[in-house]
Formats: sequence, structure tokens, C-alpha cells
Amino acid sequence: MSTVLRPHYSTLFLRSGDSLILVFEEGAYPFRIKSVERSCIKPLSFPSIASGDKIEEEMTWMSPKREEYIAHYIIGLSTDQRVWWEPIPRVSYGYPITGADIKRPSAFPSVADTDIGYVDSDFTPYDNPQWELFYLKGIYPKFIIYNPTGASITPTWNVQFAIYRYTPVTSESAFRKLVEWFKAYPTMAEMLASPPRRVKVFYVGNIETLIPKPVWLEKIISDTVASRFKEILEGE
Repeated sequence: MSTVLRPHYSTLFLRSGDSLILVFEEGAYPFRIKSVERSCIKPLSFPSIASGDKIEEEMTWMSPKREEYIAHYIIGLSTDQRVWWEPIPRVSYGYPITGADIKRPSAFPSVADTDIGYVDSDFTPYDNPQWELFYLKGIYPKFIIYNPTGASITPTWNVQFAIYRYTPVTSESAFRKLVEWFKAYPTMAEMLASPPRRVKVFYVGNIETLIPKPVWLEKIISDTVASRFKEILEGE
């Protein structure tokens, strides 16, 4: 069992005035948060999983219904109630993308049933979730949930979430300021400010394999601008 000290999950949510940079295949797309609505699903229950088996769940409901929303999820995973120190189940995920004739999880391989590429309750405890995911309209996850134990389990998750309204950031000078805030170590005055400014960066996929942006996002921030922003974010 991990003894790592973690921040309370409630501090992980963004607030009005904070900023979020989502990085897709085409580039970096920055947003300033205007308003926040919080909620939760606790517990989110799944079907029973036999020993050594796995299930795959496409969570289409996690995608926001409107283009002007960003969904922010913080997920905690249950442990084995019979062996409380065992961090299970193992969860990996991807993004189902409809191709010409296939549906595939493009961001991460389905490796929950190996010793790499997964998260578990040791990483993100049920009572203090730490696993953060962000989605725009049209983007949602496919989870692969694996049971590595010798008995059947029924996973339950603690899903805390917020819906954000946002204003896109399109000015290069404003974006450079966001990157400066993101990379700089905050001063004591900045940490004590009310509220302190905060910038988060989230790679939609992983750093090597990013997924394409939703098509509608081009109307808000052009691919040319987003590509330039990604160069700035990653050091030009």
C-alpha cells in the first residue's frame, strides 16, 4: 500500500480565472475558465469480472453535450475488499476513434493485463481520487478493466467531475504568458493570492501518440495557431 502524501482531490479542480491547455495531434488549444459546475458519481459500479478476465467499457456519457463545455473528471478506483492492501483492478484506456472500418483505442495500448501501462487504486485511491481526465464534445474514453486476482471482483469507482465554460485564448502574447505561468515556480505572493492563478496542460492521448482534435474546434482556434502554440509550449 502506498504511503505517498497526495493533495485532496477537491484542490485539483480548476476555478474561474484558471486556464487549461489541451494538446491534440494538430497543436495546443488554450482555454480560460469562465465558470464551474461540480458534481459526482459515487459509486460508479461495473459488472463482476472473473479472475484473470477483463471488460471493455466505452464511456460516451463522459463527452460534454455542447461545444462550449469542457468536462474534467477525477477518478478513484476501489480495492479488493477481501485483501484491502491489494491495489486492483488494473485499468488502461484509449480513445475510440471511428475510422473507415475500425474502432480502435488510439492513445494507449490495451495492456491492463500486463505489468505496464495501467493505473490502479494505489495510484488513485477511491477515497481521494487523483486520476485526471479532460474531454471536449466528441471525445470520450474506452476503459479496459482487468482483474489480476484469484477471485471475481465487482469494481466500483469514485467519479468526481466538473463542467467548465471557457473562453478560448487566441493571442500569441497571452498564450506565452500562460506557458510562463505553467513553467515558472510560483512566488510566495502568487501562492497566497486569492485565487492563485493556475494553468494545467493535458495531452489528449500521450506525448508520443496524440489523437486528432474534434473537427468543430477549428472554428474556435485554427490549426495554424494551435500548431504555433504547441511549438511555444514545447520550447520552440
